[in-house]
Amino acid sequence: DAFNSPRKVQNLWSDGLEQNYNFKNVRRFDRCTTCHQAMEKTLPGTADKPAYVDESLVTFVIDPESADEDGKASNVGEILGLAIDNFLGVGLEDRGLLDHDDVTISFIVPDSLAAKARQKPEVSGDTNLTATQLRESLFNPNINAFSAVTASSEVGVPGLLVGDVIERIDGDPIRGRDRAIFRLQELERQGKPFEITVRRGLPEPFVSHPRLDLYVGSLSPHKVADFACTICHEGQGSATDFKWASHTPNDERQKKEWAEKYGWFDNHHWIYPMSPQRFIESTCLKCHHDVVELEPSERFPEPPAPTLTHGYNVIRKYGCYGCHEVNGYDGPDKRIGPDMRLEPQFYAAALEIANNPQSGFDNLSEEGQSLVRDLIENPENQIARHKLYQIVLEDKLADEPKLSADIHKRIAPLLKDVEVPGSLAKPGPSLRFVTDKLDDAFLYDWIREPKHFRPSTRMPQFFGLWNHLEGESKAKAQEYEPIEILGLVSYLKDRSQPFEQIQPASGISESTPEEMVDRGKILFQERGCLACHTHKDFPDATAQREAREIVQGPDLSGVADKFDPQRNPEGPAWLYTWIKRPTDYHSRTVMPDLILEPIQHRDAAGEVTMTTDPVADIVAYLMANSSVGWTPQDPVLELTAKQREALNALTLEHLTDAFYVKTAEDYLKKGIPSSRSAGLKAAELDLLVDDTDYDSGAELSDERKLIYVGKKTIAKYGCYGCHDIPGFEDAKPIGTG
Repeated sequence: DAFNSPRKVQNLWSDGLEQNYNFKNVRRFDRCTTCHQAMEKTLPGTADKPAYVDESLVTFVIDPESADEDGKASNVGEILGLAIDNFLGVGLEDRGLLDHDDVTISFIVPDSLAAKARQKPEVSGDTNLTATQLRESLFNPNINAFSAVTASSEVGVPGLLVGDVIERIDGDPIRGRDRAIFRLQELERQGKPFEITVRRGLPEPFVSHPRLDLYVGSLSPHKVADFACTICHEGQGSATDFKWASHTPNDERQKKEWAEKYGWFDNHHWIYPMSPQRFIESTCLKCHHDVVELEPSERFPEPPAPTLTHGYNVIRKYGCYGCHEVNGYDGPDKRIGPDMRLEPQFYAAALEIANNPQSGFDNLSEEGQSLVRDLIENPENQIARHKLYQIVLEDKLADEPKLSADIHKRIAPLLKDVEVPGSLAKPGPSLRFVTDKLDDAFLYDWIREPKHFRPSTRMPQFFGLWNHLEGESKAKAQEYEPIEILGLVSYLKDRSQPFEQIQPASGISESTPEEMVDRGKILFQERGCLACHTHKDFPDATAQREAREIVQGPDLSGVADKFDPQRNPEGPAWLYTWIKRPTDYHSRTVMPDLILEPIQHRDAAGEVTMTTDPVADIVAYLMANSSVGWTPQDPVLELTAKQREALNALTLEHLTDAFYVKTAEDYLKKGIPSSRSAGLKAAELDLLVDDTDYDSGAELSDERKLIYVGKKTIAKYGCYGCHDIPGFEDAKPIGTG
């Protein structure tokens, strides 16, 4: 070995890729291929097909009756090895390649039972087809789209192969060649079909890279000569021993196995350990900051990083960034990863100026009011924002300001430039005009348990989660939570701003309700509503979606229960406005304006016979065919004597966070005098009363206390991270960044 070792340390240098060694940045050099020698090996005649695949178990069905007469043994049993050769047409090695007891196939007779063995398909419990599978079945008559066989069952795969290791025969584990011969002889005498499970492929480090089209290969975008290994995998590239390479086990079982076999340990001195298998795709974010380039493409139809892209889509669809800032920048011009941050609240600031009755909007000049409206419709309009900001600053310095002190103090800073602004809108619907949309009973039920109305909702549940609580803590949660929910409802209703509904179109021909419903159902399909929404009347729409696809819009199967006119008289009118022009209610919504103008129906001569309103027809369909029998479950809308005690206790608990106990008890009874407003937190401002009322000893109303508790609850749970809520335009996310 001193002069002619079969192994040689392989160094892979990466130009321009450095690693921080604390004292300085060092050019990367990887020695991984010293052990992983087959990493670049391809099948003969190909540039991207791995020569040595990772080991996996494959089960085959052997049917003795399918053997040709010429292939049957003439003297079965004379010689054990020969008997097997004649029965299955295989030869077995005396010892395994990597393990002495591995039963390894050394040769296979052509057209034998072994060569014609049928691979057992894996049956999937989910027979729903994706859009891709359905398209393939339509264009390829040889594919049965409605087969229960999953993609893992390869079509046209040959039978047993040379190098396969027999693991089980008819369910019995096999170790050693003699045991395999004996078991096969028994099955030959029985003459019945049986199964053979083989281990095909090789374990690490003897396999080739599974995606040579993407990595390592000479035609891949990440050639090993340019990138080496650790830039993607991390680990200590200079190591030539398993335990020093800083591999990371994927689970506790693998951790224990590695420690016993290879002496693995957690080397805390190396700060760049390899990513475990389940997180291997995460390092793609080092370079591919926008993620979308990791989606399947014409060049790479097999997804390059399916788990990572799914996680990215989950974060965007579920709105994790509302509470947790995912900052993709380290400074104004250094990109370090995906940037998933909320956009600046220019839009919300303009809405607060325009719609808050106490803002002083009506006192502004015509130019100022026009700038506010422009900013609501187009928050990216920097010219309008800069002009409006200047007007607000000048108004603050005026002897007689036209705008309120709240606008000057809280809203004006939101109009400033942001050095590196985020770009994502809040994921939840706006609650700024909630009174025109929802009734109190629905709001209470929805906040308490969102899945009670819509099981598929993405909104998390905050209340009723008591499994981790015991004794006094659980009792306290059960006592306070109804008060917090009612407080939320009270605050949202109290701060809800005026909203003007769109009036139905004029000149519409009379139709029966049944005719409107029938037309509405057709329009619901034709106008593409099912692209973003689901509905119980169209169960087949789900089958057209890709696997793990997250539907953009909510399920509309129960929308008639939500806007029941008996409970919510304004509900259908709001639904009409929302479908007609969604941006009137929420200009940052992703729902498009479908341009649903009145439709003129003509006869054969081209004369107009009737005019219909597509919006009214869709509303009629949804209100007639979208009930799931839901009703609010025991909403607490009026306080009992016991709940009033709980309200006082909870209000006092919040007040003691800002004041001494004695002062807090006094403010609980009478409110906070206006003369002491300086330095108060935002929530405590809702308890201000005139000094004369305070001095007279007038009691603070339950409604004022509920609004105060509601504002505290919104701040506690961070509802404003997903929703536009008046009074929280300047609030910061509650989660860690």
